[in-house]
Amino acid sequence: GLSPYMFLPWSARRAPLGSWGDQRTLQGFFKHLLRQEYGTFRLYSGADAEYTSLLSLLQLYLTNLAENTLLLGLPLLLLGVFLVIRDRRRDG
Repeated sequence: GLSPYMFLPWSARRAPLGSWGDQRTLQGFFKHLLRQEYGTFRLYSGADAEYTSLLSLLQLYLTNLAENTLLLGLPLLLLGVFLVIRDRRRDG
């Protein structure tokens, strides 16, 4: 239930790139818990200017996807997109 919230302060100390908000402080933790930073159509909350362009964020996402899925994520993503397009063409 609430165990992911116990993980937040620990992971925030590592300052992962692209992390949403700052849960290292009690104020930041409650800001996250109460969802005060969501719903703003912001794709990235960090202050790193070099990572704010859409192309840089996409590159970061794909790099993390490859690292976290042992290079299987991207091929599976592309296969899924292909199958959806194929099925829609066949049905419609």
